[in-house]
Amino acid sequence: MRIFTFTGAHSTGKTTLLKKMKEDKRFKGWKFVNEITRSIAATGKEINEKGDEDTQIAVINSHYVNIAQEDDIEAKVLDRWALDGCAYTQYLHDKGRVTEATLMRSIDQLMAHQDRFDVIFYIEPEFGIANDGVRSLDLKFQRAIADIFKELIDDLDIKVVKLSGTIEERYKTILQNI
Repeated sequence: MRIFTFTGAHSTGKTTLLKKMKEDKRFKGWKFVNEITRSIAATGKEINEKGDEDTQIAVINSHYVNIAQEDDIEAKVLDRWALDGCAYTQYLHDKGRVTEATLMRSIDQLMAHQDRFDVIFYIEPEFGIANDGVRSLDLKFQRAIADIFKELIDDLDIKVVKLSGTIEERYKTILQNI
């Protein structure tokens, strides 16, 4: 089975691209895994810059389940993975909201699973934040998260394919790399 993922700070277009792939006949029979933050928020846990230990443990566990699940299909596409969990956990750790142990657990999970992906599509913020009633609208927070992503990608030498431009330009890059 081939595995692909989208990664990057909130409100960069990951879910939009996942939806576009779902609608494309070329990907019929593929499994698409939606991001888990909204479902975690629905349980009453705080997310984004208000997240805490419980939130990040739930995120880490959900990312593990998404990648560890073996499916009898041609390919699977994830909307977020352990790199996302690690970036937000790092932010919350730096703010004193998450313990060192939880941060290390998120890094361990990231390192254990990064080689399972055929392609990791990375998206930096290029547009304004769309208000979906769940994500943070704080641009400073989004930029801080994007900076952590860059540091993690560079420091851990994570191989990514950067997506930028319009939705159509991004989608063309996806098709060229799948």
